[in-house]
Amino acid sequence: MPEILICALLGAARRAALASGLSRVTRIHLLVGPESDLSGSDLSVLLRDRWRGPLFDDCDVTWEDGSVGSVSISAVEGVTVEVI
Repeated sequence: MPEILICALLGAARRAALASGLSRVTRIHLLVGPESDLSGSDLSVLLRDRWRGPLFDDCDVTWEDGSVGSVSISAVEGVTVEVI
């Protein structure tokens, strides 16, 4: 189950970054609800172990306790693509 969740979170973060025109993600903020089997700290470690490539270089993962559900992304922040 963690592998599926991590892939889903990374996919959602990647789609959000590309839709927002980000060339690099600097922070992913998670809401970790009471139905999650993993803590925010565990999720942070698992995400960092899985991402590859320049989009997530030096990305920070933050989290807070959510009131419902499992895990969701509340924010993806980063550096926008420079158009010359």
